Amino acid sequence: MQAAAHLFRSARALVPAVVTLLILNILLGLCVVVVALAFPPMTFVSPSGSVEQQTLVVTDWLDLMLAFPTAACFLTWVFRSVKAAVALDRKPFAYSPVYAVVTFFIPIMNIYKPLQMMRDTFWRSTPDAERLSVILRIVLWVWWLCWLISSFVGFYASYTNDTEGRAGASAFSIVSAAALIVLVRALPGLQQARLAELASRPPVGDYVEYPRHPESTTL
Repeated sequence: MQAAAHLFRSARALVPAVVTLLILNILLGLCVVVVALAFPPMTFVSPSGSVEQQTLVVTDWLDLMLAFPTAACFLTWVFRSVKAAVALDRKPFAYSPVYAVVTFFIPIMNIYKPLQMMRDTFWRSTPDAERLSVILRIVLWVWWLCWLISSFVGFYASYTNDTEGRAGASAFSIVSAAALIVLVRALPGLQQARLAELASRPPVGDYVEYPRHPESTTL
């Protein structure tokens, strides 16, 4: 139980950092959407390009600078959260902490496995006396579907240099990040309730000596 509590606290300690980085990504995505909508293509042309193009180049660099710490922090949180979920549940878990992280990088598998992994982590972290709320299940789907749409639309927009497509990808990315903030903040509460539930149960396998009946004798 102490090991499970330690793993839970280590995962919860990363929540503020993950949330902060996701908020910064949302603000950056809003900048991309505003720039794409406010400036028609090729207006206010300067020798080095339009205002819109220059601004999007800056946001590209900022996005690149935010991507690495956000991914590193989020995947570390996933690793620790899955490890805590494994410790909090006595039944076998299909995902090891390492495999949970690797699923984000394996082609084809990374289209559906991360959602399954996150869903199962939430299920395993929910106390036996409760059920995973419908709202959280919807938020899980919103997070992953918006992330997939953002990735596909963003790749196509970058390939075709489509500014409006980039704005659309950023809009879906904003929704995905907002949904992920809800999930990252909700999971520690579930795991804490699960930990309290396990702590209230009598230890399994402990020897308990019951009082002998007064009339019982040993020959």
